Amino acid sequence: PLIMFEIDVVITACRREFLQESLQSVRDQTNCKTHLHIVKDGGCADISDITSLFACHVYSAKQHLGPYALINCVIPYLTCKYFCIQDSDDISLHSRLNYSLKECYDHDLDMFGASIQEFSNNNESANYKLLTPVALQDANVAPIGNRTLLFAHPTLVMKREYFVNINGYCNKFCACDVEFMTRCYWAGANIKTTDEV
Repeated sequence: PLIMFEIDVVITACRREFLQESLQSVRDQTNCKTHLHIVKDGGCADISDITSLFACHVYSAKQHLGPYALINCVIPYLTCKYFCIQDSDDISLHSRLNYSLKECYDHDLDMFGASIQEFSNNNESANYKLLTPVALQDANVAPIGNRTLLFAHPTLVMKREYFVNINGYCNKFCACDVEFMTRCYWAGANIKTTDEV
């Protein structure tokens, strides 16, 4: 039988020019009921004309906090078992969340996402892969074992309870995917990633 999944989707509204398209891509998800939460950082342009077109909750910060601190602030208001984050300049293909949630359901995953990839300009060989996994080079960051690939937050679907238990994102970093990923690894998170970007 077809399972209708539910998920909280948090949109970080920092790029007004792409926000409506991003929200529409969430609303157009197939076989998945989405609950939209939009977080507006301090200094962000007015977005009320766009958000009024969607059934959503809007949270505003009076000062600039950064996307990671905003995510931590909105977590107590989420109600679904799983949630995901999407930047306002990203869009989701129609089946993305249903596919991710099915993987989480089938394998009892704490997190499911896409691996970080990089494009190569080496076109000497027709068989050369345009996308290759990004390797961690920072010696101060614990290496990630073979059981998981790197992942990035805009693609990640995760258990709300797990996120809370590991104390969410670190508020001190502008981009803390690596720091968060390392904590998840050492905490023994059950993570799976796809090969797609």
